[in-house]
Amino acid sequence: MVVASLAFVEFLVIILARDIYLNGLHIYTLGASSPNLAIPENYIVPVRIILEVDSISIFMAIIAASVSLAAAIYSLSFMKGETGQNRFYTLLLLLVAGMFGMVLTGDLFNLFVFLEIASIAGAALVAFRTKFADTAEGGLKYIVISTVAALMVLFAIGIFYAQYNLLNIGALAHVMQYTMLDKIALVLLAIAFMMKLASVPLHMWCPDTYSVAPAGITI
Repeated sequence: MVVASLAFVEFLVIILARDIYLNGLHIYTLGASSPNLAIPENYIVPVRIILEVDSISIFMAIIAASVSLAAAIYSLSFMKGETGQNRFYTLLLLLVAGMFGMVLTGDLFNLFVFLEIASIAGAALVAFRTKFADTAEGGLKYIVISTVAALMVLFAIGIFYAQYNLLNIGALAHVMQYTMLDKIALVLLAIAFMMKLASVPLHMWCPDTYSVAPAGITI
């Protein structure tokens, strides 16, 4: 069922990619009277979850869908015989939801929320096989590094909001003046995502985490 669901998601993402290619940027505002509400003049954006899908974000969504589908297919055999498979696949879908939210959101605070969703689900998946002694350590290292990265993202978001009273990514791109505070916030964001990506020299958590995580999650 999970594999079929993720395959259907990838099919929908590919259809959306074709529409983006033909018609350009899509904006979807959850909770608005008109879900396809465009950004109004002067970049006054309502406080809602705003999804903005352009060529870059749909490309990343295709990658996320493909990797998630591959992970689910591989996990069918890898997790065979393991207990708690319902919990495992629930966490996997939660992780996928967090990834899609991060690449499709048009709002910095919602980026933080989806990052936290993916981090919590990821930490639970890393520590899922409790029969191994090192899983708790691997999960703890993952959640600690994820928490530090999330705090840096939140601090950067606070800097942007204090200066511009905006959280919409498209609006910020138009009004950002690249002051010293802006540069500090951008550096914080870069470091945070380097930590999440295990980029050198911020990769110290990766060996202990990947060695205990279910193989499908490390794809």
